[in-house]
Amino acid sequence: MNGIIIVAAILFTKILFTPFAGSGQPSNLLSDSTLAEGGLTINHPLQRTAVEAIENASIGGVGGKLIAQQMDQQAAALKQSLKGVTLERIAEGILITFPSQDLFAQDSYEILPATRVRFRNLARIMNKFHHTCLLIEVHTDNTGEEVYNLTLSDKRAKSLENFLLKEGVNNNRLLSKGYGNKQPLSPNTTIEGRHVNRRVEVAVFANDEMKALARKGEAGEFLAVK
Repeated sequence: MNGIIIVAAILFTKILFTPFAGSGQPSNLLSDSTLAEGGLTINHPLQRTAVEAIENASIGGVGGKLIAQQMDQQAAALKQSLKGVTLERIAEGILITFPSQDLFAQDSYEILPATRVRFRNLARIMNKFHHTCLLIEVHTDNTGEEVYNLTLSDKRAKSLENFLLKEGVNNNRLLSKGYGNKQPLSPNTTIEGRHVNRRVEVAVFANDEMKALARKGEAGEFLAVK
């Protein structure tokens, strides 16, 4: 009996501190949520493509540290210019989350004025730090039909991409995709949860040129922001 208990304890410990693939950091599998502003619990789905894009673009090593320095500069500039958003530094990139209010007109991909201001400021910073790429993702709650939400979110993502293009961001730096209600951060069973799930996420990460320069140690090419 004691042997069974010991084996069970070992297996529990192994599961508890097993790292997620590609994260490089131990993760407590019993704690898959964080406390958002206002006390709402936000769950982090196993597949969060914006975070995956940042992690997949990271190169690690000395080059990765150089990229991280540039991302620190860019994050500071974004923090000053973008109000009312959540900004996270992840690995060698930045994740920006725009809240659901004032994003789009209801059942439309028309960008509302407040979002135009934020994305105009985003474009201004991106045109200053031109060695980075952006992945624009639009997410919805589960209200309505799944196919409709997926289509609408994709149109909204493309609308934001086109707006940044008009603001001078090069098209080879931009990607956009709508995911509908496939990546909720919180249960859709409450008004608060649905509010959290309706969001735009922008992942910022190094382009191939920056990664090549960083691997060669030529940080001056992209750290010297003008």
